[in-house]
Amino acid sequence: MENKTEVDFFDNENWYLTKYLLSIFGGWPFQQASIGRTIRRSILIFLWTSTFLPLLFKLFNNFGNIELVLICLSQLFLHIMTLTYTVYSILNSDKEKILLNKIKKQFEYKLSNNDRKFVEYYTYYNRKIIYGYTISFYIVVLAGLTLVTVPVLLNNLFPSNVSSTPTYIFEVDYLFFDYLDYENLIFLNAWMSILCQTTILIAFDCLYSQLTYFISSWFYVIGNRMKYLTNNSKEINKKQQYDLFNKYIEEHERVLKFASDVQSIYSYPLFILICIQMLTISVTGCNIMSESINYADLLRYVCYIMVQFIHLFFLCWHGQVLIDNSENLSKIICQMNWYVLPNNIKKLLILIIMRSSYPCTLVAGKFLVMSFESFAQVYNIFKYLFKTLIIIQ
Repeated sequence: MENKTEVDFFDNENWYLTKYLLSIFGGWPFQQASIGRTIRRSILIFLWTSTFLPLLFKLFNNFGNIELVLICLSQLFLHIMTLTYTVYSILNSDKEKILLNKIKKQFEYKLSNNDRKFVEYYTYYNRKIIYGYTISFYIVVLAGLTLVTVPVLLNNLFPSNVSSTPTYIFEVDYLFFDYLDYENLIFLNAWMSILCQTTILIAFDCLYSQLTYFISSWFYVIGNRMKYLTNNSKEINKKQQYDLFNKYIEEHERVLKFASDVQSIYSYPLFILICIQMLTISVTGCNIMSESINYADLLRYVCYIMVQFIHLFFLCWHGQVLIDNSENLSKIICQMNWYVLPNNIKKLLILIIMRSSYPCTLVAGKFLVMSFESFAQVYNIFKYLFKTLIIIQ
């Protein structure tokens, strides 16, 4: 059972979706080991394996067919992304639990009405982003699945004398039985596998969004507190001012430490994910350029690329938000009435300005900063890989 305090804090509209999605595959850090969690993870492993292995068989059995190889690779990359997210989520469960406890404790501190207004604004704004991202992601995925499934359903309901080769969600090859005899079960299994993997990707991203927006909100709160203290310096004695500024500096250091802990969790999975997404988008682009592609497959591949770009932009956007809010702290200090403060406090402000002049960042693999600039760089690399694969094809 979860502690009552944990339930009270995280069972609210701002955290409900994140907690629910992570709990589906046993990824919520506060979940205790139970039979239910074991069953959910076992189902996840079964669904992932039931489509991953047939994809591998199809790839190896048709290795000379470049067009089919590219299709299989684009679908295998999805499984690798899901596996990466799941493994890192489970391995870092204790770290995530510590971070979430810090968030809970931070919100339990007595906040001024002004501070609470800013924190509630950030949490409300982030909730809208998470819900919008989740809904749009599922819509695009379901659209791609529907384009493949509807023709099969129509063929089952209204059989035709004209023979046609069915288009499957995954390019699978079952070695031990004729998959034409189990067509409906294969489609059901593929649907469940896709939806399960989609849920894992979204859940991991929702937690990523919650953590980055918490850091961003607290940068703003610290700056707002300093600004308020400066504007009301005449009402506060110098000793109390100095103690409060020291407290804010310590709080700034705690936020930076929190960001460093988030970095330790997301650095390598983000790097692996971005590398895979560049390859996936490039390979899927080559599939679109194929001469033998039909209209349904074209729309399906377009949906797949849209999902990849939405996902990549979401990750880079949050990195940019973190950069902007960490840099904004030094701007707030420069705009304050700092000249009315005592010299010992001015020296403290210099320390904060020097530290905040270097933005707080999330770095994928220790060299790719998550930002809009990185999104543009990844797009340029994608174009280069796409042209290269077209030449090879």
